Amino acid sequence: MISFITLALLSVTLIACSDQSEDSQKDTEDGWSESPAFELGDYEVIGKEERLAIDHIPFVAGENEHYVIYFWGEQEELMNGPVKIEAFHESSEEKKKAIVDMAGTENEEKVWETTAPQVGKEQAHLPLVLSLPTEGVWRLDVYLGDELFDHIYVKVEASEEA
Repeated sequence: MISFITLALLSVTLIACSDQSEDSQKDTEDGWSESPAFELGDYEVIGKEERLAIDHIPFVAGENEHYVIYFWGEQEELMNGPVKIEAFHESSEEKKKAIVDMAGTENEEKVWETTAPQVGKEQAHLPLVLSLPTEGVWRLDVYLGDELFDHIYVKVEASEEA
């Protein structure tokens, strides 16, 4: 009887460890590729359904583009403060600014954070201008207040001017 219980516990432990290992391996294998695309109403977005997404508009290295970031979660979490984005290129651990403040003006500058998202009944969203400096895959770590909310991987294409 004791050996049956031991065997059952060992089996459950091995299965749980195997599932965690597969999840970790999947994160490693898929980590530096563009996040999956899905439909959000009439729009195509990339990210994680029911968590965090961004318009699926091509990023072009060094160019400003208007995007909307969508958030899903508990109201308290979504109202946690301003949005901060830290951008990391697949070949570097150096974090870069991605948010463009006052885009298209002589006072244009890259900043770490912007206003809080507009919170609705089912989701929150935030229109903003983003720019990433070089081509490749970038991970955008998105914070609400001081808390990491989640991340999205985006593919940045080379500029035609390059």
